[in-house]
Amino acid sequence: MKNIHRKIIAVLAVVITVMSLSLGTVNATSSTDKAELKVTGLTGNPTVKLFKVAAAKYNDTGDSFIDWTFANNVKFADLQKPTSQEINKIANDIRTSTVTPLATYDMSVSGDTASYSAEAGIYIALVTSGDDRTYNPILLTASYNGEGVLSTDPILTTDTYLYGQESVAKSSKPTIDKKVTNAVKDDEKNTASIGKVLNYTIDVALPQYPENANNKTIWVGDNMSKGLTFDYSSLIVSWNGKEGKPDSSGNITIDGVIIANVKKETNGFNMVFNYDNLKALDVDPNSKVKISYNGIVNSEAVVGQSGNNNTATYIYANDPTKGTTHNTTDKPSGEGLKEVNDKEIIYTYEVAFKKTGENNSPLAGAVFGIYSDAEATKLIDVVTTNANGYASSSQVGKGTYYIKEITAPKGYTLNTKVYPIETSWATSTTKNSVTSNKTVYTSNLNEAKEKKQVGWLTTDGTFLDLNTPEKERNGAVAAYVKTTTSTTATDSSFSKNTGEGSGTSLLGESIPNTKLSKLPSTGSIGTYIFTLCGFVLMVSAILFSRHKKQKN
Repeated sequence: MKNIHRKIIAVLAVVITVMSLSLGTVNATSSTDKAELKVTGLTGNPTVKLFKVAAAKYNDTGDSFIDWTFANNVKFADLQKPTSQEINKIANDIRTSTVTPLATYDMSVSGDTASYSAEAGIYIALVTSGDDRTYNPILLTASYNGEGVLSTDPILTTDTYLYGQESVAKSSKPTIDKKVTNAVKDDEKNTASIGKVLNYTIDVALPQYPENANNKTIWVGDNMSKGLTFDYSSLIVSWNGKEGKPDSSGNITIDGVIIANVKKETNGFNMVFNYDNLKALDVDPNSKVKISYNGIVNSEAVVGQSGNNNTATYIYANDPTKGTTHNTTDKPSGEGLKEVNDKEIIYTYEVAFKKTGENNSPLAGAVFGIYSDAEATKLIDVVTTNANGYASSSQVGKGTYYIKEITAPKGYTLNTKVYPIETSWATSTTKNSVTSNKTVYTSNLNEAKEKKQVGWLTTDGTFLDLNTPEKERNGAVAAYVKTTTSTTATDSSFSKNTGEGSGTSLLGESIPNTKLSKLPSTGSIGTYIFTLCGFVLMVSAILFSRHKKQKN
């Protein structure tokens, strides 16, 4: 019996020992445990710094995890629900040396993933972007699961921290998209004639910043080239489905909240946004600010070639832990900022022709109308041929236009034929511009070269296209051509377009005129015959009258 008891006790001892060893294996932890920390979804080959802000605390034998040991000034209200604001504060404090991390590492970046084999701990990753993306500080943990195994999940930068009402993206892609409407398309090119009112829009996708970010700079500027005139009165900012216009101080207000301040520049604007006020009105991360305004093609517009450039600039904080928020309309510079641009180019074209007299010689002083319709009723410009017989008009975009003589030079008959001419990048026939044509407009009909309206003049003297809608005229009055001047051009100034896009289309034939003295010779003889006959009849009548009196 005793032997049986001893055997049972021995078996139980073995079972207990095995179970103890088994449980020890499952729950054993070690201060040398490591896990692979990963940040995925990176772009632009960025650099990633890893800051250890809490280390694992173990028992005296180093085989059991007890708690976390935090670096000074590092706090979380609830480790199960760390907020983006808490994460960002720690990162800001690291930047300003308010927090000294327990250790600092460089994560290895390969493709879209940064990795590091880390001991148990809580880490903050700071990403310095290699492209236009903005990265907020990212929280990573190498912690033990319920089975005592050190584990971590990869962190995707495009995910969002979402704990209760606290939400912010780990990264965001700010963008700027500028577009122009009311232009005439020439393949991929936007074209317009002088006086054309163009409608521009800029869509700005905002970064996502935590509310306590050090740097929330949002700045947009646009300054037009000299061939375009910026219309400040047309400037509108749209946000959260509503519109705001600048007041006398440049403040743009929506729903009683100032979202931006704008300053009119020489030929454009600078605008700074209040990020917190924008978000107070709309927290949708996909919302975009829309800026709209008009630009008018003016007489300084470049014909063909490089066109008339119009670049919009967007500057924002792509590292919200560096620098401070820029609050003025001056162009910002400094730490943590990124600049991106988008532009639109407007091309203008030119029609040119040569006027000739007898023996195909150049003929100066002929006045021509440039029309937009084949019936020559819709006048858009009035030009005069120069000493070499040439005239040109840059009042055209892509399309077909019509040339007709209005006034012949003294001593010549009027040529009533209408000459069509096509303008486009592909049909530009000369490499060099024929002339530097300059048109001066007036609202005084008595000063007009041709008593027919060609457009509108605003109160500041800006010329507008004849078809400009009333809502965009701002009290403009009828405009007439007062004078046109051009530089001298000769046949030697023409060379065939070699694909460089001169923008000048030269009429393929000269426009002839006939001298009044060169009427058909039968006309002159006929005049003499009629005169002689009249004289004979008159003399005969006198003689007959005298003969009758003598008889009486």
